[in-house]
Amino acid sequence: MSLQANLKSIPAFDRWAQTYDRGRMTRWLSRGQRQALAALGLAPGDSLLDVGCGTGGATIEAARSQRAGRACGVDLSPGMIQHAIHQARGLGNVEFRVADAEELPYPAASFDGALCAHSLHHYSDPVRALREIRRVLKPGGRFVVLDSDRAACSWVWTWDRFLRLFEAGHVKYYTEAELLLLVAEAGFARSVTVARDHGHLRDGKIGWALAIIRATTSSSNRGSSTAAPRKTR
Repeated sequence: MSLQANLKSIPAFDRWAQTYDRGRMTRWLSRGQRQALAALGLAPGDSLLDVGCGTGGATIEAARSQRAGRACGVDLSPGMIQHAIHQARGLGNVEFRVADAEELPYPAASFDGALCAHSLHHYSDPVRALREIRRVLKPGGRFVVLDSDRAACSWVWTWDRFLRLFEAGHVKYYTEAELLLLVAEAGFARSVTVARDHGHLRDGKIGWALAIIRATTSSSNRGSSTAAPRKTR
């Protein structure tokens, strides 16, 4: 998400931060984050970057249960980051920063793993954000993206059309095939869908369809893409 292009959406995310962890969808969001973390396969001592971390649930889970050596979360919303910092008090291996996914404030090859859960649909230039994520991963680093699959549930397709019209921070829900193409275009060496989750009437959701995709960088982290041209809108 570009700071310039999405400046107007930041107050809405700041307001959402006040209820994010106790809203009706909290259990659904958390369940997906746990699935994505499991797919990432962190080893004890690994470093993690959580892009679009919200109030920090997955970042903190990695620091506590996954025993990550260093867990960092970035989000465009100062309100989200404020809540994340509050929830992580007492944890010495956690860091949260306000940052744009398209301009990550970390040097190249900084992390063993990276996560982007429930946030790619907010990014105005998803390939640029994914390339930034690849840049900060070490050679052979792992990346997992979790987001809604527009093609697998008619409700998700309908909700996507509604949000494009009425929510400033929403860009697009992608299909699973489009997500795979975006990851390939960003230069990741290999990508594969590792999990799908579809259902109705649970945890505050009328209907949902999720795809979890895992990718890796090349051994030199200079992966190139031969993906076909994408359609993003």
